[in-house]
Amino acid sequence: MANPQLEDGYFKIATILAEHLAKIRIPGEANQLLWAIFRFTYGWHKKSDQIALSQLCEMTKLSQSSICRARNTLLELNLIIVYKDVNGRTATYSFQKDYEKWKPFTKKKTFTKTSRIVDENVNNHLRRRNTPKIIKDNKDNTADKPAKTQNSNHQKVIDYYCQSYEKHFEIPYTFKGGKDGDHIKQLLKTWKLPRLVKIIDQLFRTHDEFVEKAGRTIGVLYSCIDKLAQEAKLYHTVMSQRQAIREPPRAVKPDLTPEKIEENRRKGSEIARDFLKQIGRGMPSEG
Repeated sequence: MANPQLEDGYFKIATILAEHLAKIRIPGEANQLLWAIFRFTYGWHKKSDQIALSQLCEMTKLSQSSICRARNTLLELNLIIVYKDVNGRTATYSFQKDYEKWKPFTKKKTFTKTSRIVDENVNNHLRRRNTPKIIKDNKDNTADKPAKTQNSNHQKVIDYYCQSYEKHFEIPYTFKGGKDGDHIKQLLKTWKLPRLVKIIDQLFRTHDEFVEKAGRTIGVLYSCIDKLAQEAKLYHTVMSQRQAIREPPRAVKPDLTPEKIEENRRKGSEIARDFLKQIGRGMPSEG
């Protein structure tokens, strides 16, 4: 049985902060991340601390993508402050003590199973929800398939970019929904998904001075897309050439029978004899 004691370690938190934290709704994963930040900061008597993504994953037992979502939620609630260091590798986290700056979380409207009294409008709404299959089976629904494919590619590009950003900087990317989403939508109109993935790889590979100063954001990807595409094409060309040099030449194993070898020898002799006759020289007979 667990028996925690103050002698094992503790941290202080102002009573008024505890009271206001009790009044704000924090989703599960975001709540886990917040307590992990408390442990790394107040737990070591510090106001802020550089915390690697791997440390947060280890403490909360959440995946990197879950940490990313939870971090964005806490930033939207304005409960934490995140700073990047000069190299952009490890982020510095601190708790927002000014509770007047906190933003309430939007509550979801749900219907409980124990509700017995439901008005007629709600009943009609539930009836409409129970008949979606008739609409989906309509032939006109086939016109929506290209839009679904486009939306799927849109989400794939977002996921791939965010994963590449986290892998490069070890911090999650703060996705700007409207602006970044419009940029990706415009890029997908010009570039196919496989090519765009290679260009994203080049964004995190390039040493271009402008990209390093401006940051490897989706906005920079959009503004430098042509230059990054040329660099990506050159990179893959060079890598293909290097790969060809490293690979040993494949040995050719001709499937020739003794009869075919003798036939080829005779044909070669006849060709050589005809050639020597044309230049006025003879050729010794075989045998």
